[in-house]
Amino acid sequence: MWWFLAIAAAQADVVDRVVAVIAGEPILASDVRLEAALEAVDLEAAPFFRLGDAEGRVMATAMIRTAASRLVLIEPDSDAVRTRLESIRGQFSEHSAWSTWLQRTGVDEEGLIAALRRRILVERFLERDVAPAHLEPEPYAIAVGSLLEELALRTPARRVPAIP
Repeated sequence: MWWFLAIAAAQADVVDRVVAVIAGEPILASDVRLEAALEAVDLEAAPFFRLGDAEGRVMATAMIRTAASRLVLIEPDSDAVRTRLESIRGQFSEHSAWSTWLQRTGVDEEGLIAALRRRILVERFLERDVAPAHLEPEPYAIAVGSLLEELALRTPARRVPAIP
């Protein structure tokens, strides 16, 4: 019996932590870490992605994606996502620096592409329905804040407390 536990312990995988659930979608600690890492390297991102902290932005983007899910017209195409990926990759002088960044953020290229697709969807929704990205920072933040207050009223959301 003990040998089974020893083998199971040796093969244990790291389990991600759920920090919140928004409209049934779990928000993971790894999502928050990736958002924080992208803030520094995704220079083409809309101003929304510089508001507040990473955890708040991840939760807000989940609410916005829920609202935007009905709008097929703003779904980013593969070319837009690839262009953004190449822009980020271009900030690293060597392939090894790029690989190190991916490894440090805990995401592979496929996961990064998925995250960028979600970011672009949020940007397009905000640009179309809330505020153009070229607004001054304060009016932009106010417009986005108003949207998030409205979405919070109709989107089920709860934070999951950390286990001590």
